[in-house]
Amino acid sequence: QLVDGHQPIQPPDWSRFEEIALELAAALSRECQLSISGDEAVKEANCLAQLVEDFNIEAIMILNSSTKSGFSSTGLRYVAKEYGFTPSRDGIYQKFDDRDSEPIFSMADAAVLYNGSRSNGSYPHNFHSVVLFSVLPRVSDPAHAFEKMLESALDLGDRLNATVVDQNDNPIAQESLSIVRQQLSDLSDEMLENGIVPGGNNARRLFSLSVQALPEDELSQLSASPMQNG
Repeated sequence: QLVDGHQPIQPPDWSRFEEIALELAAALSRECQLSISGDEAVKEANCLAQLVEDFNIEAIMILNSSTKSGFSSTGLRYVAKEYGFTPSRDGIYQKFDDRDSEPIFSMADAAVLYNGSRSNGSYPHNFHSVVLFSVLPRVSDPAHAFEKMLESALDLGDRLNATVVDQNDNPIAQESLSIVRQQLSDLSDEMLENGIVPGGNNARRLFSLSVQALPEDELSQLSASPMQNG
């Protein structure tokens, strides 16, 4: 793999790969001929890394509690089940549909995202923000996933007495949603034009979930971002 969600390969990476390949071939008494040179591999990796940067669009919506008591882990677990989310071992709830084998978006309380696993909320705790997020190139229909996530966010906002806010702590505006929808209307076609199938195996290797890796100070200040480049 020439690139992943972090960075493209570098010349030393290719040299090590070539060395191991030749050693393995020698040990098996086989010939070894690589399909491309090191320079070609690094050039291709850099081009692919640029595509990843261009297409790595992550949708994030955050529900802020309208009450002082906030949300409870027990309450979120109950609502997640009611709305058809599947719990995972890391304390994140995942939303599936029949278009993808992997979740089209996920949900968690902010504490889980920057404090790590809470064992699916197995002990009670309270928090004030619920995060819905999706790396859209990882799903087969990014526009569909975004609309389903937006629908869930608005429904959950009513259900949990919460507000869905943007990066300025304001309700998500129709103007920003229009921009997002225009971006997503082109995303799938542009990915396919560059040989990456949305939601395919290569897309899932190339595009990684970044919201879980946000530092605590960044995530605690994050109110919402309808779309951001990862």
